Amino acid sequence: MNYEQKFTEIMYAPDPPEAGGMGIKEALDKEGLKHCRMDIKVYPWSMLPYAVNYFSGSQSFCRALRFWCNTPNAHVAQLASSYYKTANSFKLSDTSLLPMELVYQGQHKEQSQSDGRPVPCQWESDIFKAVGLQYVPPHLRNI
Repeated sequence: MNYEQKFTEIMYAPDPPEAGGMGIKEALDKEGLKHCRMDIKVYPWSMLPYAVNYFSGSQSFCRALRFWCNTPNAHVAQLASSYYKTANSFKLSDTSLLPMELVYQGQHKEQSQSDGRPVPCQWESDIFKAVGLQYVPPHLRNI
């Protein structure tokens, strides 16, 4: 039996493994088949630009972009405050881009969410525009 057949058998079994029981990985290991981890996430259309941005490119690029958004330098603070008056940075995730107010308590930074309304982005390029960066297409994001 090959990997695809075993995976299909486990996924569509009449009595699938319970959450606390044997999972897909363990079931495949038990059969001596190679396995891989597969995460499947489903997003509403309104979150698609954020999800595409989050899962395209390298891990380093995504971290650098989130760091840029989360750093209250003068440029980012000016852009964030245009969405919410007390915001000085953004919080970028796979579901939204939120204007945030970062407050420092000594050396520790605390985030306080502004008003909970995300920056409206219809396209992935709108995310870059909102945070003041030039759009980088996915095939150039491997840094």
